[in-house]
Amino acid sequence: MNDKEKFIAELYPAARKVAQETGMSWELILAQAAQETGWGQRQLAGTNNIFSIKAHGGWDGPTKTFNVWEIEGGKKVWHDEPFRVYDSYEEALRDRVKFLRDNPRYARAGLFDEGTKGDLAKEAAALQKAGYATDPGYAGSLVRVFNGLTMQRAIAQAQALEGPSDAVRVSTALPHVTHSATEGLLRQGVSGEEVARLQEALIRGGYRDALGNTLAMDGNFGQRTREAVLAFQQANGLKADGVVGPQTLDALKAVGQTSSLSSPAHPNNAMYQQAVKGLEQLGPEVFRNRQELENAAGTLVFNARVSGLTRIDHVVASTQGTGLFAVQGRMDGPAQNRAYVDKAQAISQSLEQSTHQLQQENLNQTPQQEQEREQRRVMMV
Repeated sequence: MNDKEKFIAELYPAARKVAQETGMSWELILAQAAQETGWGQRQLAGTNNIFSIKAHGGWDGPTKTFNVWEIEGGKKVWHDEPFRVYDSYEEALRDRVKFLRDNPRYARAGLFDEGTKGDLAKEAAALQKAGYATDPGYAGSLVRVFNGLTMQRAIAQAQALEGPSDAVRVSTALPHVTHSATEGLLRQGVSGEEVARLQEALIRGGYRDALGNTLAMDGNFGQRTREAVLAFQQANGLKADGVVGPQTLDALKAVGQTSSLSSPAHPNNAMYQQAVKGLEQLGPEVFRNRQELENAAGTLVFNARVSGLTRIDHVVASTQGTGLFAVQGRMDGPAQNRAYVDKAQAISQSLEQSTHQLQQENLNQTPQQEQEREQRRVMMV
């Protein structure tokens, strides 16, 4: 679990509890917290003040002063400002709801209307309408943050920590399972907690719809979920019919039990760390964000392993910048061994997918094949 996921996982129980008490969207709480704090990287230290609420206007609790800047007359001006201090995330989230309720503009924008309250997209639109942010794309950005892979992984891990009985609590009002329990199948059109668990497993595995979008864990088996199931089945040599039966479920469980390449427990973690280091040395302009770099590292490790490399000494970009090479050996030496990946493909393939591919490669590799591959590698050297 990386720092971003850890931040959300720690916040998740409080968000769910406050949402249950107030009827507000826990999804929006998490998305807004991630966006406003940079996934926990820009918190006010020692305050639990997720939303940076100042200690003005009727606040009689503890405060902490920070030197912050504001734009005044077109210039950046620094001020010492008091901010509210909370004993816990839970207290901070309750105060956020009170803060919104005490400000009439949010009620006028319909934030607390029936049909809006508790709905991620509608609450986000109401916040934007009330002037919470001036960015015209603010509401849409919150929805994208929540549906993103980092958020979904964090939620899945938070739910797993709560124990088997609470493994999936995607919504306080998930519809009952509509498929026959005796049928033992999940297919397009059914809904319920089993579907939510399926979506969670697909998200963990990095499987998306036909347009490359991350699934929402809404418990509804629609066309997008079917497309992700088809992608999973095709990648794992299963009958690609979009129907989840015992074989597909077993394969999904195997994916969930596989430790990630980024985990120190994974046998190829050392090579993964070498790939990450090599990609970092290419410069900050090569990838748009950390997720792309980590995805590329995973893809590079998989291709390096199937090409016979046992370590990655260097990472080099192709002349046009569209490809990446993993290199074992000296850059100027005759004993150089290389593996190539297309950059666009590398950043689009999740780390979970690369981990699973590597596991399948290791399982399918017979001792004779391993010996032949090693002989080819030695011949190349």
